[in-house]
Amino acid sequence: MSRNTLPWDTYAFLTYSQKSFWDIYKDSYPFDEINFNPTIGVEKAFYDSEDRINGWGSLVFEHESNGRDSIYSRSWNRLSAQYSRLLGPKTMLHIRGWIPFGYKSGNPDLIDYVGLGEIKLSHDIILDKLIFEVKVRKGLSNDAKGMIRTRLHYSPFKHPSNQYFMIEWFAGHAENLIDYEQYRSMIRVGYVIKSNEFGILKRNRKNL
Repeated sequence: MSRNTLPWDTYAFLTYSQKSFWDIYKDSYPFDEINFNPTIGVEKAFYDSEDRINGWGSLVFEHESNGRDSIYSRSWNRLSAQYSRLLGPKTMLHIRGWIPFGYKSGNPDLIDYVGLGEIKLSHDIILDKLIFEVKVRKGLSNDAKGMIRTRLHYSPFKHPSNQYFMIEWFAGHAENLIDYEQYRSMIRVGYVIKSNEFGILKRNRKNL
């Protein structure tokens, strides 16, 4: 993130994320698919009547691809806007929408599965210790294409930490790019290091 503000009190930032799907049940334990997601964007804080930060917005250019060629190539670009804000002392809402482009050559019906946006709700059952999340996305088709993902994070550490044990249920389409048309329903457990990008909102909510 840039240290100096841009016009309208915004900040520029770069991010990179990667999803790797590891098949531990096959010989040699191969990675079936890796999706790469670099971004560049600007973000801005929003304030309430008492001059406390209660929301965070961003405008981002994203590229996502699986880095493969020929008939296995999958990629798309999008201009995304996200707004995150507190709904209560322990509840946060994230709304994200996008304008897709550059996807029709390798996956022309991708938008039928990923739609034009998603909503995520996060609730601290126990502040910074036990967190429940649900994310929902609906494809543009008239049927049930889309996805729902629920997660429960638990931190066993005495002091506040960004490390959690996680159990997840995913059901739907387009979790990865290579077989985005395929419906999946999976339960996973794992170890998660959560980013603290909305930590300032969490600190403010203690005073609400």
